[in-house]
Amino acid sequence: MKLNKKPQRLFEEVVILFLKDGKEQKSFSVKQARAEYFLSKFSGRELSFITGEEILKSLPVIVEKTCKKVSNATINRYRADIMRMFSLAYKLDWIDSVPFVQELKSLKLE
Repeated sequence: MKLNKKPQRLFEEVVILFLKDGKEQKSFSVKQARAEYFLSKFSGRELSFITGEEILKSLPVIVEKTCKKVSNATINRYRADIMRMFSLAYKLDWIDSVPFVQELKSLKLE
């Protein structure tokens, strides 16, 4: 048995942390919607067992209402929010490292 083992944290716990962290932001309703989206993907999972590959695969590719492809910029916004969740968990020593998820290239408009 390992001494000083960290207690396992569920994904729901980091979502609560993320929402508390962003509650003063004007885009809070967007954060709530993205939190719900990620809860549908990782609810009940232990944070330390969620991989970067799983996060990448969980990012939206199709807008359900319109069946159109999601832009890379939108995907990157989702990515930023879930990476913020893992960053908060890391800062509180809930996890040993933040999973790596590559940012997608977005078109530069001139």
